[in-house]
Amino acid sequence: MTIGAFFYIGYLVNQKNSRLTDISEEAAKIKTEEQKKLENNVFSTRRKINDFAKIIDQRKVSTGFFKRFEELILPEIYFSQCKLDLAQTTAELSGHAKTFQSLGQQLAIFEKAEDAITSVVVQKTGINDEGGVDFSVTIGVNRQAIAFK
Repeated sequence: MTIGAFFYIGYLVNQKNSRLTDISEEAAKIKTEEQKKLENNVFSTRRKINDFAKIIDQRKVSTGFFKRFEELILPEIYFSQCKLDLAQTTAELSGHAKTFQSLGQQLAIFEKAEDAITSVVVQKTGINDEGGVDFSVTIGVNRQAIAFK
C-alpha cells in the first residue's frame, strides 16, 4: 500500500509540475504580448520623434528675410497677407496703400532691394471704398535672404 501511495504521490507531483509548466508558458505568452504592445508603442513614438526632428532640422528659418522686408516697408503701406513659399522662393503679398503714388514708391523700393528681392510682379490693383488702393504683388525672394538653420 505504501508503494501504491508512493506512485500515486509521484503521479500527482508530475501532474502538478506539468500544470505549473503550462501556467508558466501562459504567463510568458501574456508577458510577451504586453511587451510587444509596449515595444510597438515605444517604436511608434520614436518614429514620430525622429520625423519631427528631421522636420526641425530641415526647416528654413526666414527671419532674415522678414527683418529685411520690414526695413523696406513704407509707413503708408499696410500688408494684410503674406504667403511666403520657401520652396519657390516667392512671397504673395496683399495689402492697402493710401495712394497709387505710395504704392509706386513701395514697388520701386522693392525693385532696388536686390539683396532680398529678385523680382516684383503686380497681380492686381484697385481703389477701395475708403479711396485707398488695394493691391496684390508677387515678389521673388533672394535665396541668400532666407537664412538656414
